[in-house]
Amino acid sequence: MPQLIRTADLPGDAARTLLDLVSCHGNGTWQWKPADADSPQLLVQIEDDRLVDLHRPEHPSVLIRALIDGDSLRAKDRKQLEKQAAEQQTCPGVLCLDAGLFDTNNAAEAIGQVVDGDLMLVLEAGASLWSGPHPQPISSGLLGRVDLGQSLEEAFLRSARRHGLWKSVIDLPLLRDVVAATPQAMRVIQDPDEAAETKALLEASDGLHDIAEIAGARPDRWHALDHLLKLVALGHIETQNAMELFRAGETFFADGQSHQALRRWRRAEEMGLDDFDLGARIGTTCAETGRTAEAQRRLRAHAQRCSDQLRIDAARDAWSNIAIIDPEDPEARKRAIALWQKEPGDDPALCLQLARTLIDVQQADSACQLLDSVGAMIPDPRIHEMHEEAACSAGDPHGSHKARWRRAESLRACGQLEQAAAHYEYLSRQEQPEPLLSLRLTEVAMHRGDTNSARQCCQQALVGPQGDPRILDAETKEALEFLAQAAGAPSDVHRWIADNARRIGDVEREATARHQQCLSHQQEADLVAACEAARRSQLLQPENLEVALQRAHLEEQIGDIRTAISTLEQTLDQLPGGHPREQELIEALLQRDRSSRIALERSVPLTKKGSVQQRSILLRLSLLSVLEGQRCTVSDKPDANQLVGAILSALIDPEENRLSQLEEIVQQLDQQSDPLVQLLREEFCEVDPEHPFLKTTATASAVTEFRRVEVVRTGLGGITEKLRNVQVSDSSPPAQTAANLPEEITPDGGTEETQKGIQTALERLRSLRTVGTDEGKDDPTPDTGSCSPQQANGDLGDAAARLGDLREDQDQP
Repeated sequence: MPQLIRTADLPGDAARTLLDLVSCHGNGTWQWKPADADSPQLLVQIEDDRLVDLHRPEHPSVLIRALIDGDSLRAKDRKQLEKQAAEQQTCPGVLCLDAGLFDTNNAAEAIGQVVDGDLMLVLEAGASLWSGPHPQPISSGLLGRVDLGQSLEEAFLRSARRHGLWKSVIDLPLLRDVVAATPQAMRVIQDPDEAAETKALLEASDGLHDIAEIAGARPDRWHALDHLLKLVALGHIETQNAMELFRAGETFFADGQSHQALRRWRRAEEMGLDDFDLGARIGTTCAETGRTAEAQRRLRAHAQRCSDQLRIDAARDAWSNIAIIDPEDPEARKRAIALWQKEPGDDPALCLQLARTLIDVQQADSACQLLDSVGAMIPDPRIHEMHEEAACSAGDPHGSHKARWRRAESLRACGQLEQAAAHYEYLSRQEQPEPLLSLRLTEVAMHRGDTNSARQCCQQALVGPQGDPRILDAETKEALEFLAQAAGAPSDVHRWIADNARRIGDVEREATARHQQCLSHQQEADLVAACEAARRSQLLQPENLEVALQRAHLEEQIGDIRTAISTLEQTLDQLPGGHPREQELIEALLQRDRSSRIALERSVPLTKKGSVQQRSILLRLSLLSVLEGQRCTVSDKPDANQLVGAILSALIDPEENRLSQLEEIVQQLDQQSDPLVQLLREEFCEVDPEHPFLKTTATASAVTEFRRVEVVRTGLGGITEKLRNVQVSDSSPPAQTAANLPEEITPDGGTEETQKGIQTALERLRSLRTVGTDEGKDDPTPDTGSCSPQQANGDLGDAAARLGDLREDQDQP
């Protein structure tokens, strides 16, 4: 079936197209019609890639114009030939040629000039049309009688050379061969006798440039062309193979040199390179360089091939390029739109180009159909902007609104929130904002730092006109979750999420949302609401110490100190022992309430045994027990803390056995010094071991005032006797002071236990003596009613007895 092929409006494209068609479709007659109907047409017959005949319709044949119409033939001979031709129904030129009226060389030259003139029409043609191949021969008389002896390409080259049409043949295959100098060319270049033209051509053959580019740069192009062909024949220059041409085309195309890339890709295809996408590359490049007819032809073949092989992306791009070249092509347009809807890919550039073409040719509905489908899958602002334009052109307000919304969403997704804000605000002015749009406006206000607007828009999104919570769809919930992750989100966002989590039974999600709600309330300076949110969060996650501490801090800020303390105590009570943050919680509680029993009890194991801190804690616990009315009893070996607590407990105990408790405490006081003084000494040992207070060995007794006595100690032997005969007198002043007592008595012999017992007795005597001396200084008139002589003598007697016993033990061998 004959093909109809259009050529580009470029010099030489008609000739190149014919060569391409002949290589694809083979022998036959091709008819050439220029775009101008008044221009002459041409018939060309090809056999085995050789030009065998040609004819211009409505014109005499080549032989007539070459041999008969010229001035070389006599008028008599011309008339005779015309008469014979009419009688024989044949061409007079054929009769002239058969009669041998012309010399062979002259006839060949004359015929060659006519043929070259006819081919020049094709070389100089712009946009034109080839149809064929037709099976009917031309039958002008050339076939079988005149051997043109040239391929079609050589015929075009000869015509161009004869008429000086260099630019018309640079796209012929021969001139698109890329050449490179061979190794043996180095000897030619180094030969001093070699012509400069030869050396220049060899140096220019670098494997990157083709013959047309090299020869076209020389002063005499045709001579340079002949010279290059001669060097090729001699083996000094070789042509590049198909793969090298393909790679060179890739390099030129990447550099933006589409024309040079096209030349190399075409030559690679002519040399037999069978690359699947080569036809698409050539077709696309043809479209870029203005060769639309060839682009359509190649792209359609490629699109059909891709469709058959289910290569969706390649077929989509091919049909799209065809529709861009010819938007009136219904098949290309429908197939392109269908493939874009099925598989839009990642790069919408070609889709935008197709949509722009459709809008420009008043097919806005098709453009809307294309952009709506692609825009739903590719969030590109350019797609939605063009969609809005197409919808406005098509008179579709709903489509325009949808496109504006998608455009704003895509800008937001690209991080251009300020640009998206203008479109969100435009949409909010058109109608009552939907919850999702209100949330987007909330996000914009948060981005701008406008807290009031953010809260207002958020309430509009989450609360209906009647004040009831809105039911949100999945997309709106997703937007709400996104807002919740942003710093400074309104508290209403977290409240809605928490309430929704409670409805679906997601305790963990609700607890997290309540905590975030508490933080948002704090940013909004609503401490009461923040405290309530913290309380609800802690109820859901009582093990979270951060929430508990935060709640206590908020309760303290609003002035509810007791509730804050209670919160911390409850948390500490639920906290297992040995928790890493137990100490932190105890300290927080004691900072607010130093008398918290649970804090004191939990801190005892955490302090060093016997340290000042632990004694302080134990004393506070004892005092708390006393204040709470608990009875404190002493053990067999009570310490100072326990004894102080027992004294206070006995003093405030209203029970009947109070007397027995007091007597028990008195007995304990007889066995050890004043517990308060003892505690004071222990504290000084911790904080200041060198304090003068510790150097005083006597401790005051706060139970009973003893009568002033005078004890004269002259040695170990006389102490016992003097103690037995001591005289108690109210008016006699002390004969000696406590300073006269020896600090330490070292017996001559005895066991270590005996020495310790004697020293202990001396210490008690020194204590009693010191007390008597100090009281005498303060009050020279003793109070006889407070302590009787018998009581004083009893204490001293006990001491003397103990010393006597110790002396007897010491004297025993």
